[in-house]
Amino acid sequence: PIHVENAKLAWACTNCLACRERCDHRSDVAVVLDDNRAEMWRAGVAPAAARQVAAQFAEREAAYGTAVAAITGVAALAGAAAGGATTRTAVLLGCSYVRHHPDIAADAWQVVTRLIDDAHPWHHCCGTSLLHAGDRDAFERHAREFAASLGDVERVIAVDPGCAKTLKHDYARLGIRLPEVVPLVDVLYARIDELPALAFA
Repeated sequence: PIHVENAKLAWACTNCLACRERCDHRSDVAVVLDDNRAEMWRAGVAPAAARQVAAQFAEREAAYGTAVAAITGVAALAGAAAGGATTRTAVLLGCSYVRHHPDIAADAWQVVTRLIDDAHPWHHCCGTSLLHAGDRDAFERHAREFAASLGDVERVIAVDPGCAKTLKHDYARLGIRLPEVVPLVDVLYARIDELPALAFA
């Protein structure tokens, strides 16, 4: 029966994709569970914690933008929300890093600016928390707004692999087209010879 207690099973997943990696058939269990969360959400039986995450999303995104500006010392691009971006490379630091590990976010930004001249920190969240909460309709609305905010951006560098996964795969499932999305680790690997050597004691 569809009720809150049975619905909780769909939220017993961190989307780490270990299930797919261990499956001989590479079954996308996490995707199935995300779809099930959306169904349970629409049926009105999503857990209270999931509903709270979705309800607080706008407030958290605003706080994210403020924190990104503080960490990078760079304000949001004027007109970016209306699709008027004027930079070629947008850098998404990621809510988890910005909120829980701002020192890592700052280090990541420093690395990016060393390698890329035209990078600009993006002050919008990708919306992963809405997706995982189960509010698929809100996630799709936000995803389309995020895509529009990029304007003429040619590349998005995602510091957090979770953000990269959402942008590359979950947006695509909704038919939302983005410029090239590259995890920061791939950028670093491609240009590893340009990085200074580390000194070990």
